[in-house]
Amino acid sequence: MKLKLLSILMAVAVALAFTSCDSKKSRSYNDDSDSDKSKSEQIDEVDKEEAEEAIHPTGDIEKDAEALIQRSISIYKQINSAEDFKNIQKGYADMQKEFQEFYKNKGKGQDFIKVYTNMMRDPKYAKDLKESEEKIQKLINEAIDANKK
Repeated sequence: MKLKLLSILMAVAVALAFTSCDSKKSRSYNDDSDSDKSKSEQIDEVDKEEAEEAIHPTGDIEKDAEALIQRSISIYKQINSAEDFKNIQKGYADMQKEFQEFYKNKGKGQDFIKVYTNMMRDPKYAKDLKESEEKIQKLINEAIDANKK
């Protein structure tokens, strides 16, 4: 079971590494008060709704790359445990594959990857992607440590 979990975590890490070439739209919430918890609850609800929405290629490379990045970040924000990895793994991989195959079939696979990769480096998305990568890496390390025991 631990080996299976480790495999799942590694698959998500590889997907994250691919996605790290893209970036998500950074949300800037200027909330200086600690007492305004309803805002953070609303943000969490929005993130959860975004993570559950299905996205599909539209034919507009830039829009699709941005949608995929934003969706990936929404999904990453929902991952807090190995169980979360397990629950999203297939859907996440299928979503990325759908976009890649769509543009590959149109003869624009490399164009999509280039736009997607450049967008991931955009500061607007890079911070969220880096935080997600660090969180997932921490979960991977925890799974590896648990596997050693």
